[in-house]
Amino acid sequence: VLKVQGMARIDGFVEGEIYGSDLIQVGKDGKLEATVKAKDIVAQGPLRGDFVALQKIQLLAPATLEGKIDAPVFLLEEGVFVNGLVKMGMVRPAVS
Repeated sequence: VLKVQGMARIDGFVEGEIYGSDLIQVGKDGKLEATVKAKDIVAQGPLRGDFVALQKIQLLAPATLEGKIDAPVFLLEEGVFVNGLVKMGMVRPAVS
């Protein structure tokens, strides 16, 4: 489990769970096989797993994604491959 306060950029292989308070960015050389929950997720590398963003998920070419996406906003650039389930809608804040 990786917990990040603030922004994080990944340019290597990560497997497991990632929780971020802000932006999780995956570069072209990054590869995730993970469950990721963050404010925003932006990726160019291959992704596999479950991805939940409070605000948006943005995939830039040559990204590939296999898995589940859950975010109010989902943006993808031409040349991106997605295979999975996409759920878009308002995320309700957690009850304290």
